[in-house]
Amino acid sequence: MVRYFFAGSGRQRPIELSLGEQRVTVKGRYFIGVNDTNALLAAALAGLGIMHAPSFMAQPHIDAGLLVPVLKEWSAELNPISIVYSPNRHLSTRVRVFVDWMVELFNAQRLVLA
Repeated sequence: MVRYFFAGSGRQRPIELSLGEQRVTVKGRYFIGVNDTNALLAAALAGLGIMHAPSFMAQPHIDAGLLVPVLKEWSAELNPISIVYSPNRHLSTRVRVFVDWMVELFNAQRLVLA
């Protein structure tokens, strides 16, 4: 496996998969550990192992035939993605447009990949 670890702590988030009512936590050994999602993707594209990554990162490479999905019938819990900004400041138009675009982009990806 190619695994992502958190830079500050070195810990890995467990990979929890489900198929109907069945739940499994994957704790496989990893060949390479990275703390950057681009490095995770690059390692998988180089054939260094199986990765667990967000579908929006993997899907273009799956479509191009560069990655092959495994355990397709299993699903993982969705990870929330947050955009954080100071609540006591006025949001500039640029920031508001960016936030709206990101929400639209991720909602579109979920609909396509679900």
